[in-house]
Amino acid sequence: AYVLGHDIKSGHARKKIRQQLDFMKAYAKKHSDWFEIAFTPTQARKIIASGRTAIVLALEGAAGALYDEFDARELAAQGVAMVTLIHLSDGEYGASSLVSGIPGWWLNPWGKLTNGLGFERPGLSKRGAEAVRWLGDAGIMVDLNHMSSGAIQETLKLTRRLKIPPVFTHGYLAELVAHENAISADQLVDVYEQGGMFSLSTSGLLLEPNVSGVLRPDEYCPNTLDAFEMHYTQAYQVLKNRFGVVPGIAVGADFNGATKHLAPKYGSDQCMPSAMGPAPEIAFDQSGITDPSSMPGFWQRLAERVVDLTPVRESTETFLTVWEKAHRRKWMLGWDLN
Repeated sequence: AYVLGHDIKSGHARKKIRQQLDFMKAYAKKHSDWFEIAFTPTQARKIIASGRTAIVLALEGAAGALYDEFDARELAAQGVAMVTLIHLSDGEYGASSLVSGIPGWWLNPWGKLTNGLGFERPGLSKRGAEAVRWLGDAGIMVDLNHMSSGAIQETLKLTRRLKIPPVFTHGYLAELVAHENAISADQLVDVYEQGGMFSLSTSGLLLEPNVSGVLRPDEYCPNTLDAFEMHYTQAYQVLKNRFGVVPGIAVGADFNGATKHLAPKYGSDQCMPSAMGPAPEIAFDQSGITDPSSMPGFWQRLAERVVDLTPVRESTETFLTVWEKAHRRKWMLGWDLN
């Protein structure tokens, strides 16, 4: 679920969230041969074992919907399993990462202005810290995506102290991309040491390396599968060096109608001519990721690059294990899990 700024200001956030959650529940019920809402990790495993898609309800941006522990419990009662606390603008929970260009000024004018004037970007607010605890106490996973670098660091310290497993749902790596929402190698390790997990974005624009001195492979094409492979390989190596066996790494495709995903590498108006592409040609080669139907081609081409996708294959179980940890905290506080 996602709420627009004018709904937050008008006080309609809770109503809009409830409407979206009800829609998803009705949609899953109508198409129960394909989908089912999973309200617990156990239910998710049963749905997946039946050959259907388990839908996990989440909220991207808590503004207007989370003011105390009772709101967190209400979200949990509605089946929300995960909340991205801070979204596209600075607010009562803390600072968001800044969006570039004109959209950034529209989404977060105060943040862009103060940053342009040289003020240090704030981190997690006192209310934000309380919200992390409220969500954790309600058994809801906390997503750190869209936070400023200061908010990420402060939230990771807090989740470690409170024993709440942190999650990144569509992130990227600071060793390759200089951006305040990028996660460093140390933070990546910290996430997994805390029992959380990381999902790698499929946005070519976000993944495109801009750190000085980063070496790109031969025949590299910007904003394409090449950029994704660089991030995945980097994350894989960091985690292997720390843990020996690489834990689950998920892929976070943000299909929201606005995000530009991985661009095609081959074609008459692309980085490489079609004749240089792999054979036989598939649609992904000249379309990139456009919608969920593009994902099989994405996986095929990624696997052909001799990339070890074992962590991706294991990411579903990793996610469910993280969810179980969130539920376990709820159980320890005396909540009914059913």
